[in-house]
Amino acid sequence: MNPSDTVEYNSLNWVKKELDLVLDDAQKAFNIYIDDTSETDKLQECIDQIHLIHGTLLMVELYGAAMLAEEIEELLKSIANDEVSGNEEI
Repeated sequence: MNPSDTVEYNSLNWVKKELDLVLDDAQKAFNIYIDDTSETDKLQECIDQIHLIHGTLLMVELYGAAMLAEEIEELLKSIANDEVSGNEEI
């Protein structure tokens, strides 16, 4: 079976370009937060971008990837709430 014939592949192909842009924005925001942890608005921006990715992945029924995005979002929320030990090494 050719992978490009699967529903998952076609669904991902449909949104991949936009997901790449949103993921790039999330990474940039997180890198700014890493450089200066007082930039909590950048951490929230990253959380918002990952939430958007999560929703998009659910919409195109890529549940495994959506679960990963959800876990990343929860980790970022824990960092924002200072619930993660060792985050001073970020």
